Amino acid sequence: MPRREQGVALVSVLWMLLLLSSLAAAAAYTVRAETLITHQVVALSRAQGAADAGIVYAISNLSDEMPGRHPGLDGPALPWEFDGIAVTITVQNEFARIDLNQAPDALLQQFLQARGLQPDAAAELVQQLRFAQHRQPLLAVEELRQIPGWAAQNLACWQDSLTVYSGQSSVEELNSPKSGRAPTPTSLAGRVVRIRATAAVSSEVTVTREWVGRLTGDSRSPVMTMLWHQQRPDTSRCQESAQAPARCGGEFVAPFCIA
Repeated sequence: MPRREQGVALVSVLWMLLLLSSLAAAAAYTVRAETLITHQVVALSRAQGAADAGIVYAISNLSDEMPGRHPGLDGPALPWEFDGIAVTITVQNEFARIDLNQAPDALLQQFLQARGLQPDAAAELVQQLRFAQHRQPLLAVEELRQIPGWAAQNLACWQDSLTVYSGQSSVEELNSPKSGRAPTPTSLAGRVVRIRATAAVSSEVTVTREWVGRLTGDSRSPVMTMLWHQQRPDTSRCQESAQAPARCGGEFVAPFCIA
């Protein structure tokens, strides 16, 4: 074989080796990526299952006939563990929030003014809300983002004070000067509560599940579920400096001062 043809053959072999090496590297990368994705999906599924188990655990305690087993409403977070996964559970009294569909205009305006809005601006927002509710009541607090005036506000700071599930026209006292929070009633039948369970499989895989429902007091059907979903991380940060309830005549009332 002439030397020139040998050179061409050598170059062809080198190109073929380079191509095969590239294909092998791509295949190895694909396998590694698929393995990582599979591990991530498994970890996410475990976290979701643990968070849901935490919600069921809290519901079970709230439905217990022994009041001593009831977790405190609006109390500190409860540490728990499921299948080796750390779970943090909070139980909140939905009656301590303002129901956007049931609250009177005066209550909503007072809340907005407590958040720093001028009376005219607060009245305008309430008017926009009522106009939107002519079609149908709000099904979620997040629907406020579809109302132009409300969408321009810092709703991330307001959401924990608002609801559409309580069915109450007023709000309950959340805190008291002596105990720091209102005592949990002996009977929880008829109450609407919000349970949040956060499960952390690792620092990179954390899931928060949220449940809202009414406690019926019926052992055959102890709860009526209104919402059960996974909380999405809120990218908008709360910029308000004071998140604690205002002081009113020596008492704390949620979510603001009620004259």
